[in-house]
Amino acid sequence: RDTFDIHSGTTLLLVVPMFHANAWGTPYSAAMVGAKLVLPGPHLDGESVYRLMKDEGVTIMQGVPTVWMMLFAYLDEHPEIDAR
Repeated sequence: RDTFDIHSGTTLLLVVPMFHANAWGTPYSAAMVGAKLVLPGPHLDGESVYRLMKDEGVTIMQGVPTVWMMLFAYLDEHPEIDAR
């Protein structure tokens, strides 16, 4: 395991372009340790990101504040969701 605790049991959601400093090495390190890498494609709205997290069993997420603000807004609009 590395500093970020990425290992074969990790499911990592990468919600940032791979050319962004936050993701330069992530696709490589995930592949090297056998982690599952989830890519959202063009769907970065709060609901889509939440559904990916839930459906794929995401354990680690990387992204930019704008995406997290949309996710938090979606969760605020849906208090019935327990996102813990």
